[in-house]
Amino acid sequence: MKGIQVQADSGHSILYNASLPDPVPSSDQLLIKVLASPINPSDALNATGAFPYTTFPRIPGRDFAGIVVKAPPDSTVPVGAEVFGTSGPAAAVGVPYSTAWLALKRTQAKAGETVLVVGASGAVGFAVMQIAKQLGCNVIGAARNDEAEVDLRKDPELKTVKERLTPGGKGADVCVDAVGSTDIMPHELKALGVNGRWAFISTAHGDPVLSVNLKEVYRQNQMLVGCNSLVISQAEMASALTQLAQWFDSGELEAPKEAQFTKVSIEELAKAYEDTISNKAGRKKFVVEFDR
Repeated sequence: MKGIQVQADSGHSILYNASLPDPVPSSDQLLIKVLASPINPSDALNATGAFPYTTFPRIPGRDFAGIVVKAPPDSTVPVGAEVFGTSGPAAAVGVPYSTAWLALKRTQAKAGETVLVVGASGAVGFAVMQIAKQLGCNVIGAARNDEAEVDLRKDPELKTVKERLTPGGKGADVCVDAVGSTDIMPHELKALGVNGRWAFISTAHGDPVLSVNLKEVYRQNQMLVGCNSLVISQAEMASALTQLAQWFDSGELEAPKEAQFTKVSIEELAKAYEDTISNKAGRKKFVVEFDR
């Protein structure tokens, strides 16, 4: 099969196109032909060896869409079944939406509460916005554009968040940070109200050390939560994906738009990874698509 592989050399990651053996499923596994796969920010970081569990050589990528081509005789999933669909947008659902679900579950967001989403225009932030609305929450989106309810370019300290909440600017019940900037995080904590819960999914930007006034957290009875989808059990993740699938099937959740992605071939994928890692890609979101 065609693919790309990452090899480490003198502390640097080298991506290259490779011809790889077809995987052989065990007696209780499915073999899925991947038809589309996006580059997530975490994929790019993993390709550089930035995660403690990263090993080389490796095939990068976590999300995909495809079809089952081999299945055990007693499988409830037949050959030909679609897994996450078959298109680029469908392929980009798994990590962002499962991470969003985890953040809202861990912060115990519930109907009637106000959820502040920082990074609302990104993949995870967009997913948090949708799932929170499904849960019956009131949602405030913050991002660096004028389409967001709170434009972080004009209000980087989130001062308008409490102004939007009545009575008396009580603060948000939940804040989900989908950016990972420790420059913004202190202002997010100040935007929380009594009993507020704050979740973050990464510290991808700048210094990972955050100074927190624990006395204020104590006085406000607040909770700080890290969200790492890789430590969630298979059973719990399966339950989450089952619920998400129901919402997608009913049209209550929306996949990313086709126009949001830049399609690349497998031959162009290594270069797309390199551009993502070096930030040359800017805000481009790459997806590779394969022939059936």
